[in-house]
Amino acid sequence: FDDTHQVIFEAMKELYEHEEPINQISIMRNVTEYVRGGVDYLKELRLSVSITSNFSYFAKIVQDLWVTREVMRTMRERLSYGDSNVDPTKYLTETINALESLTDGQTSDGMKRLSTYTEEHERQVRERKEKKGLTGAKSCSEELNKMMGGYQGGDFTVLAARPSMGKTAMALNEAVSAADDYLFMNVKGCVYLSSLEMGALPMVERVICIIGGLDSNKLRTGEMDAEDWRKYNIAKRRLDDLPFYINESSGQTIQDIEQDIKQLRKR
Repeated sequence: FDDTHQVIFEAMKELYEHEEPINQISIMRNVTEYVRGGVDYLKELRLSVSITSNFSYFAKIVQDLWVTREVMRTMRERLSYGDSNVDPTKYLTETINALESLTDGQTSDGMKRLSTYTEEHERQVRERKEKKGLTGAKSCSEELNKMMGGYQGGDFTVLAARPSMGKTAMALNEAVSAADDYLFMNVKGCVYLSSLEMGALPMVERVICIIGGLDSNKLRTGEMDAEDWRKYNIAKRRLDDLPFYINESSGQTIQDIEQDIKQLRKR
């Protein structure tokens, strides 16, 4: 633990309690101990965290470190009290109480009254009515749209079948339909495809066939007439506009996919 950061935090806390602005100058004016680097160090510290949208994540890190430090301090104190003359039952109870007190005032994000969610549920029901039940990204299947209301945020949908049953073809049709929906409904979102088997070029060929209504055999052989090329160019331009991303790297891990998604969310 860095003592300098404790000094800075105490100065920030005091400014906050007095409803005064928190900046480099006011912090330096209120610190009670020497801060190495002065204002330049505070500027460097501020610039080290550039995305305020992740504030809750960083706050959780600080809280976890505080709990860890307090547990260590509490155990050192309790250890100094433990000798042969102490009643073991009382000693154990007091130690447990001291540790449990560290969680006082901390709330769990998981447990809430069920009635807390009624307002959000009513909003969802009204949204379903306005959108005629289609509240998620549109599927290429009308039956699936009726069953699921489109692909909903947070859903995990598994498409499974025996080999050569058309899983990839269906997945690509669904991906194109969802990307179309994001584009034409002007909704913030995109389609991300992590391909561990098929490369990007064969995938592009399939998507162009889907968009342009082209015969895949003609693309495979290159025997295309003027009308086929016209459809090809239209499909190619349309694909340029779709928010559709692919990663064809071999040996991808869950961490690689997570990193890709984080980059897409920043766009």
